[in-house]
Formats: sequence, structure tokens, C-alpha cells
Amino acid sequence: MKTLTKLFLIIFITIPLIACSNTLNKVKGKAYVNEELETAVYFNGKKASLMVQGEDGGEFELAMKWKNILFYHKEESNFYQIFILEGNTLYFTAMHTSEIERIGGVSGLQVDEYNKEYYIPLKLIKDINSYFNSLEVRDNKKANNERANNQGIERYAGSWCMDYSGENELLFVISSDGNITFSDGQIVKARDITKSSDESYSFENNDGTIELDFYEDVNCSMTIYSQDKAGFVIDLVKNN
Repeated sequence: MKTLTKLFLIIFITIPLIACSNTLNKVKGKAYVNEELETAVYFNGKKASLMVQGEDGGEFELAMKWKNILFYHKEESNFYQIFILEGNTLYFTAMHTSEIERIGGVSGLQVDEYNKEYYIPLKLIKDINSYFNSLEVRDNKKANNERANNQGIERYAGSWCMDYSGENELLFVISSDGNITFSDGQIVKARDITKSSDESYSFENNDGTIELDFYEDVNCSMTIYSQDKAGFVIDLVKNN
């Protein structure tokens, strides 16, 4: 609290504190976003919910306001979340109390061509509901893509056959949980399969070290490394 008291004294000495409610009224119930930097703020009454570079920044209480500048902080914190409103653009930065003191108090806060790089510009979202709905759709798509990208060999689930002149002979089946069952009864568990990339996998079985390289989801090259079959290659096709 001593630090906060000192800051307020600095502000009063530097320039009178003006209780300007217009800026707060302008942002109440509104959201400002920078999609490229994944930074956003939503103002609810005298509270501001902040997201910075994709991370939840938490909720802050209004501490003070001066002209077109709003200051938010958490109790006992030495940092202020600072928002400067210019038209439909809200410039955001975070400063320690010592930084505000160094620039001469709130009168030293301004956005110009010399210091714009220190602020994140946020644009007003006029239709908040539509915006958050679009975020939900985008997040769902992202989650689905991530799940697909994180899949192991189960993405190639199905029956794989040796491709000899059109006569397909079943060699193994990959199940939806990633286990491999060979036609001779051998079973390789998904946990024992090493993923080198989305297309390449390796494991050990009774025949030696097996490497599988998948192409276009329906073709596979199986290489067997053993004492009597060093580097023996078998071409496979997916039957279903």
C-alpha cells in the first residue's frame, strides 16, 4: 500500500487528477481485440477482464482515470494495466509504478509515433455476441485440428495387405486405438510403437525391427531389419 500511496502522491504533484467519467462510460460493456497478437479486454462495470497473447490475464479493478486514460490493477499489485482510448482504438500497456514515476506521472503517458511500439492497439468489437460465437467456432476447429495432428498410427486404421500383382494378402490390421494385429497372431500395442513423424513409425516384433512409412493414407512401405532379412521392403495397400 505504501507504493500505491507514493504513486498517487506523484500523480497529484505532477498534475491534478481529473475524475473524467466519459472514457469509462464509453468502454463499459464493450470488448476491444487485437486478433493478430491474441490480446483482448472486456469492460464490465469497473472491472476489466484481460487476455494477453493468448493467455488469460485475469480480472482487474479500476484504480483511477485521467482524461482518456484508464488505470486498472489488482490489490497490492505494483503493476498497472493502462488503457488509452482514441476513437475506436484502445491502446494497451502494462507499467510498474516506478516506470510511471520515471516518465513524470500520468501526464507522461501518451501514444505517438515515438512510442507506439510500446502499446498494443485494440479495436472495438461492435457485436460482442457474434464475435465470441466466431471465437468458439474457431477454437473448436483448432481443437479438432490439434486432435488430428496429435494422432498416432491409429489415423491409418484398417486392413493392410501385401500388394503383389493385384493379389492382396492380409498382413496386419491397425485398430482404432493404434494396436497392430498381424495375420500370424502377433500383436503390437500402440504404446510400443515409436512415432518419427505423422507418416513414419517403428516397432519391434518377432521378425525384427519394423519401419512403416505411409503414403497418401492408402499406401505403405514396410521395411524389415533382421539378421536374415536386412532392409527387406514390402509394399502394402489399405484394403478398407
